[in-house]
Amino acid sequence: MAIAKNLANFSKKINLISCYPNKKINLKYKNIQFDIIKSDKIKEIVKNRFVDINTNSKLFGIYSLGNQKLDNFFENKIISKLKSSKKNNFYIISDYGHNLITKKISNFISKKKYNYTLNAQINSSNRGFHGLFKYRYPEAVIINTSELRYEFKDKSSSLESLILKLMKKISPKTIVVTKGSEGAISYNSKEGFSYCPAFQKKIIDKVGAGDSLLAIFSLFKFVGAPNDLSLFVSSISAAHQVSVVNNESFLDKINLLKYLQHILK
Repeated sequence: MAIAKNLANFSKKINLISCYPNKKINLKYKNIQFDIIKSDKIKEIVKNRFVDINTNSKLFGIYSLGNQKLDNFFENKIISKLKSSKKNNFYIISDYGHNLITKKISNFISKKKYNYTLNAQINSSNRGFHGLFKYRYPEAVIINTSELRYEFKDKSSSLESLILKLMKKISPKTIVVTKGSEGAISYNSKEGFSYCPAFQKKIIDKVGAGDSLLAIFSLFKFVGAPNDLSLFVSSISAAHQVSVVNNESFLDKINLLKYLQHILK
């Protein structure tokens, strides 16, 4: 949802495809068309975060995860929606390991070579069952340093060498590796490596920073922008996100221009 809200501030229309339990849900947000598959077989995912009121820092979290395997009904429903969409559509795939995107669905996306960017996040509930390598031919992959090292079980090699290794593994056009307070690095065969610093020194809440970078970087790549510009603007968006608590606000066009004017002065 955070990705869709980021995108809604810069796009005329966003379609969000997902699954949800068969009960009433109040989903209204500007520019977002919700395409939700409901069923009694789906279990709701609830994530509660407990925050220190004085420092706004996370103390701990309690998560209730469905993690049920979707059957052929859901797989076919999602694939049908993809088939019925326009061929020139662009997609952002956010795979957090909750079994929404099965191997059958990822194979369909990869074989059809949709225009899509990808973030297949590693977290405490999917470690060991992470699914980055079930995809092929994305427009871009956004991954953090620890995830990249985890994929190749490699603590010591340079990020640049691991990026080239990932290029051979799943054949993306572009790879972005985020490095937290050290910024981010991108690569494609045409432009080589591009490096960008982090633009926020004071971090209030890291939640949503990766989603924000994924959303804005994707938009820029979908319109053919070069890596250095795409990484620069999306890093600014991520910087805004770590300055607010729990995704309470998202960067819009006006504030993005203000950020750019301030940095480029």
